[in-house]
Amino acid sequence: MLFGAPDIVRNVFFYKARFSALYEAGKLLGQGSSGSVHAGTRKADGMKVALKFISKADDDEYLTFPGTSLRLPMEVALHMMVSRPPACDQVVELLEWFDQPDRVFLVKEHPVPCVDVNIAAFCTGTSKGIPTDRGPP
Repeated sequence: MLFGAPDIVRNVFFYKARFSALYEAGKLLGQGSSGSVHAGTRKADGMKVALKFISKADDDEYLTFPGTSLRLPMEVALHMMVSRPPACDQVVELLEWFDQPDRVFLVKEHPVPCVDVNIAAFCTGTSKGIPTDRGPP
């Protein structure tokens, strides 16, 4: 898990150009206005992951991760914040990330089975809900 500044620095600089040597992108899982998500595989051990490719834009938002002076892409910083203890098992874990001049790559766990939730529809009440195997409360 990525909790402290050493992990942040390692992922920004050490692995900057090594993404394609470490991961193989597969089937397109989804696409939006700023990027896409693919099924992927970590080459070292065959672990199934989700690879999110986010194009950079001039108006991208950044956050300073608490306890550091590093400005991180918004999604990276938010993932890291929700991964701090006490972590929630229902949040997909950010395994690592890569910062390139024109885009950011996020490597996330890809649990199987999993449920894709349209957050906008869920938040506006137009979603049919989140399926669960627990039944009514």
